[in-house]
Amino acid sequence: MFSFQMSHAKDVYFYMNYYSSMAGKAKVFMDNKKIAVVDNGESTIVNLGDIRHCKLVIKYQMFKKKIDIDFTDKDAAYIEITLKQVGWSVYEKDIKNAPSAIYNDYVKRANQRILNNRIKNHPTTSWTEYSLKNHFDKNADQIEGIYENSFSTKTTYRIKVGVIKEDNIHKMIYLSGGNNSIWSSGDMKGYLTETATQYLYRATWYTDKKGLSDNFLITFERGLFKLFSSEQSDELFIKLYPKEINSTNEESKSSGSGFAINSNGYIATNNHVINDAKSINVRGINGDFNKIYKATVILADRNNDLAIIKIDDYKFSSLKPIPYTINSEKSSVGENIFVFGYPLRATMGDEIKLTNGIISSKTGFQDDITSYQISAPVQPGNSGGPLFDEQGNLIGIINSKHIGAENASYAIKSVYLLNLLNLLPNQPELQTENSLTDKELTKQVDIIKEFVYIIEVEK
Repeated sequence: MFSFQMSHAKDVYFYMNYYSSMAGKAKVFMDNKKIAVVDNGESTIVNLGDIRHCKLVIKYQMFKKKIDIDFTDKDAAYIEITLKQVGWSVYEKDIKNAPSAIYNDYVKRANQRILNNRIKNHPTTSWTEYSLKNHFDKNADQIEGIYENSFSTKTTYRIKVGVIKEDNIHKMIYLSGGNNSIWSSGDMKGYLTETATQYLYRATWYTDKKGLSDNFLITFERGLFKLFSSEQSDELFIKLYPKEINSTNEESKSSGSGFAINSNGYIATNNHVINDAKSINVRGINGDFNKIYKATVILADRNNDLAIIKIDDYKFSSLKPIPYTINSEKSSVGENIFVFGYPLRATMGDEIKLTNGIISSKTGFQDDITSYQISAPVQPGNSGGPLFDEQGNLIGIINSKHIGAENASYAIKSVYLLNLLNLLPNQPELQTENSLTDKELTKQVDIIKEFVYIIEVEK
């Protein structure tokens, strides 16, 4: 239950348990020196300091008994003295079998010893809030800064921490707040380990009582980070310093979704995903998310929130044949549909996400005739992703959700994408046969996912 290897003080609990009319007190001696007196029905605790073995003599009236205690693997011993009509006995028993008051005291002392050892051996730094601010004024990456959790609870304290990158590792430094009898400014609060997802980290985190745990995740967003764990309630930390003006231009990066139109690298997405972009990168070509391909805008339709981009990168050759067709007909209310995309990548990761539902309405927000309303949930990052019917026909392009309503999302009808493609001076050759028809959804997903991409934009 506990680990006491670093503790040194050894406690011995004595308890006299009587089942007779015998009366009197027992006296405990070590090295001919009296160290305790135990009365009927009472307990006594003696601290023996740093010791590994001891020999005790327990005297009752004119009688005495000897007992040896080995502290090699423990910090406490429980000795029970039992008075009976036919005599008396002295035994060492497991501390867990002691009366509750004794065991509770043992646990309390053991926990305090563990805490004292943690405080004594806790890693610390020379960083202070003042020195961190001076450092951040000269140089700070996207996530470096000073943060404070937004509230305290019964189980968590309100604290202030600094995040700084040293030796290519992001470290978290305790600065103030919480229990100052345990924590000192400059103490290490945690270490961050990168994952495959940008701004999502595994965290080795010191809890309020300086227990070390690697069962934490931290995700950074603009001006804050969130701490997740199964061991405690989620915590939100607000960035206090440096202000946004001192941050790098990483904050101008965003991402959405897109999908292939033909094998030559033409991709459809939303205009609002690529609008005012300084650069556009595409991930997921042929299912490879480690390679990044540059893309340029070919044509944009601001009114209908559509855009055509094209991969413009020497590393790109071509795609496999497109497995779906773009539907020129209107779909009906009640049709089953499904959506692909890459929403909320910082917390949900880079694996493609599928949501499904039905067409709820042939018109979109405020009766917009260019859009469908659908019941499939979408999130930021789904923008530009494809909407399919159950036969694998592309019938729309996701572009928004209704914040004030549940499961009310909107997709631009595919006919408006066809209209936009007709305006291209060199019209791409479109797929005329749908190889997804009559396939089960799981099989359709396996095929389609290689043609739906992450669109990363720097503005």
